Amino acid sequence: MNKPASGVENLREKSQIMSASEIDRTLVRLAHEIVEKNNGVQNLGLIGIKSFAAAVLGGFGQIGGAMVGGLVLGLVETMGAFYVSSAFKDLIAYTLLIVVLLIRPDGLFGTTSRRPD
Repeated sequence: MNKPASGVENLREKSQIMSASEIDRTLVRLAHEIVEKNNGVQNLGLIGIKSFAAAVLGGFGQIGGAMVGGLVLGLVETMGAFYVSSAFKDLIAYTLLIVVLLIRPDGLFGTTSRRPD
């Protein structure tokens, strides 16, 4: 095993995960500002929680996965509110999150990292 090379690879992976989560936080802040200005809503903690759920659905460290996770979460939540009841909107979203995590713990686009022996 080449320890210096593996150290560089590990740093590269950590910086990619950090930049993906920073982009996620920036997009949440932008969405917060847009929604707050348009609707005058002050408490947007639920948007932060749902963006976290979208990132988990898509897979951490995957910017495209987080975006697709947000789209899937939004579509399933809206369809559930339309067909079932809008009172169960949040329940449907978190049930989807639990089901996906039970089937694929790394998210839809997440990859399992295995250590070489």
